[in-house]
Amino acid sequence: EICSGDWSSDVCSSDLLQLENGRKLEISAPKNSDKNRYIRSLSYNGKNYTKNYFDHFELLKGAKLIYDMDSRPNKTRGVKTNDFPYSLSDKMQEQQK
Repeated sequence: EICSGDWSSDVCSSDLLQLENGRKLEISAPKNSDKNRYIRSLSYNGKNYTKNYFDHFELLKGAKLIYDMDSRPNKTRGVKTNDFPYSLSDKMQEQQK
């Protein structure tokens, strides 16, 4: 079902955003449900994506995001220093020393 706005709903599994520049941002989470609320993995334009953020300018080029949802958190995804936004990366490196 295509939704616009409320991704907390258990019926929302995909959304298509038409960007002002004419490109499209497609977001899909086929297994999204009240039970499956955690991200197991994420595909960004067909490639595995482990970062916990998106670059605004990259998204403006248009993208296809496919979330693989699960009922348990994936504690190994998005935990490397490069997976954190730049503002948090330095802080994380300091804490690990």
